Amino acid sequence: MSPATKVDLDELGAILPEDGKDNSVPGYAAPPQPQNYWNLAGAMYAYLYIETARLGIDVAGESQLVGYHTQYPSVTMIDAETARPNARFRTLELLKDNLPRATS
Repeated sequence: MSPATKVDLDELGAILPEDGKDNSVPGYAAPPQPQNYWNLAGAMYAYLYIETARLGIDVAGESQLVGYHTQYPSVTMIDAETARPNARFRTLELLKDNLPRATS
């Protein structure tokens, strides 16, 4: 009905259930992410990216660049303490650097 309309999916990513408790539960200290968490979260985004491209989705935005301890740290792409990128960031980088860009 509207062929010129573009579709944008935002905030794609994984989140651990402990995130957010730092703000809502006084004194709560979240445990570290499971050992393979960042790799699995990156793989999930790559899968979503490919599948949404097949569906004709124009933009698949990944959430979030930096997640501090009180701002959903299991969603971050950059470690807030070390400023080093994790596997989620590297996955996005690989997709950007190795897949052709769409032209309008």
